[in-house]
Amino acid sequence: MKKYLLLLLSTGIIIASILIYTFSVDSNTVKIGVLELKSQPVQNEVICSGKVEEVDFENVYLDMPVVVDKINFDVGDYIEKGEAIMQVDTAATYAAISAGVGTQGLGDANISQEVINMYTGSSGLSMDSYDYSSIPERIYAPRSGIITSINASMGEIAWTSSSIATISDLSSLQVKISVDENDISDINIGQSVKITGSGFKDKEYHGTVQKIYPSARQQQSGTNTETVVDAIVSIDDADEYIKPGFNIDAAIVTDVQSTALVVPYECIRQDDNGQEYVYVYNAKSARRVNIQSSEEIAAGAVISSGLKDGDRVITNPDDIASTGMRVEVEQGDDTDA
Repeated sequence: MKKYLLLLLSTGIIIASILIYTFSVDSNTVKIGVLELKSQPVQNEVICSGKVEEVDFENVYLDMPVVVDKINFDVGDYIEKGEAIMQVDTAATYAAISAGVGTQGLGDANISQEVINMYTGSSGLSMDSYDYSSIPERIYAPRSGIITSINASMGEIAWTSSSIATISDLSSLQVKISVDENDISDINIGQSVKITGSGFKDKEYHGTVQKIYPSARQQQSGTNTETVVDAIVSIDDADEYIKPGFNIDAAIVTDVQSTALVVPYECIRQDDNGQEYVYVYNAKSARRVNIQSSEEIAAGAVISSGLKDGDRVITNPDDIASTGMRVEVEQGDDTDA
C-alpha cells in the first residue's frame, strides 16, 4: 500500500512540474510579427511636394470695370459657352465712371459712397477712356466647363486687373511640383511618379513627368528660402477623389537598380557601438543578426550583408529582451517582403 502511495505521489510531482514549466514557458513567450525577405528591385526616388491643377482652364477678364448687379452661377456649376456669368448694373457703372471725373451721374443710380470712392481715387477714370454706350449688360462665358472660382461680389466693382471667374475642364488634371535645385539634375521627362496626399486618404495615384521649367525660382519654406524648379506631372489614373487645389507629395522614380534585400526601418536597431542589427525568427526563438546597410530608400534600408533570401525578420524588435528569447509568431503576421 505504501508503495502505491509513493508511486502516486511521484506521478503527481512530475505532472505538476510539467504544468509549472509549461506555464512558465508560455508566460515568457513573446508574440511577434515576421517579414520573410525576398530580393526586390531597388528604386531611387526624389521626394517633393506640389498641387493638383487643371490642365485646361480659362480666366475671364473684363474690358472695363463694372458694378456687378447679379451673379448667375455658383462655384462648381457647369456653364455653357455664351451663357451669362453675371449681369451688370449699367446705371451704377455709368454713375461711378462719371463720378470719377467729377461730373454728373451721382443721382442716376443707387450707388454707395464706398463704390464712388473706389472710382474717384488717385487713379480716377477719365471720360475720354470709356464710351458709356460700351458698358456691357452681361458678362458671358467664353467657353464651356465647370466654374472653379468667382472673384466678384454683387453691388461691388469688378476690376480689369484680375479675373472675375475661372472656367475649367475637370476631366483632365495634372500636378505642378517644386523640385529642390539639388535634385533637379536627376529629374527627366518620362520618369514615373507616385502621387499621394491627405486629401485622398490612403489612395495612391500614378503619373509621368511631362515638363520641366527652364528656370528656377525662390520659394519660402518656413523661415528659410529655398531654390526650386517647377515641373508638370500628368495624372494617369485620376478619379473623382482627386481635386484641383489639393496638396500632394510626389515620389519621382529616378533609377531602378538590380535586386536587393530591403528591410523596413522599424525592424532595424543599433547598439551602443553603432552596430546595426535585426532579430530573426529561428526555431521558436529570436536570434540577433548584425547587418550592414548600403543606402536608404523610401521602403527601408538596402542590406549589403548579414541577411539572405528567406530570412524571417521580426517586425517588433522592441519586444525582444535578448537573443535566444522564446517567441511565437502572431497568427496572420507572417508577411512576405
